[in-house]
Amino acid sequence: MSSRTFRLFPLAYHFSLQAYGRWLPGDPRGWHRRGDGTAAPPRSDDPIIYGLSRELQRYPSATITEPAGATILQTLSSIALEHEWRVYAVATTPTHLHAVVSAPLKGIDILRLIRDESQRRLVENGMIEPSRPFWSAGGYFSMVHTVRGLERACRYVALHRTEASTVDVAGRPVAPLR
Repeated sequence: MSSRTFRLFPLAYHFSLQAYGRWLPGDPRGWHRRGDGTAAPPRSDDPIIYGLSRELQRYPSATITEPAGATILQTLSSIALEHEWRVYAVATTPTHLHAVVSAPLKGIDILRLIRDESQRRLVENGMIEPSRPFWSAGGYFSMVHTVRGLERACRYVALHRTEASTVDVAGRPVAPLR
């Protein structure tokens, strides 16, 4: 008998959701063309494509303000409680959300639920207009299969913690990293 155990889902997922208009094609930080695939190396910056992307934006770029960040964290907490997920780490910055979550679903389904439900709650709370997107299309997630990988993902999220995300999903204070 093998010592390996079969797991239907990974130990956890590491999610990253970008606020609308915050990481466009041609971005100097690197970017991927739709269809490149997750294993493809990031493309180098392209000022022409970046400029065109900015001009073609239908709405102004979204910013995760402190109240919006609190709403997003509360939404994630509510979803996790309702579906009995485990949230290991979460952080918001003005431009994006990072979360490490364990749940018995496909990563894309979790990502869509977080994105759609937080958008709905931001609209409900009057923080954004209903016709305006808050998140960029898609999002990114990676599967975490080991305890070491889980620790690494949580450390990465902790590096992105700001004053606006100093409360964990259970509402307990978390000291910001300096």
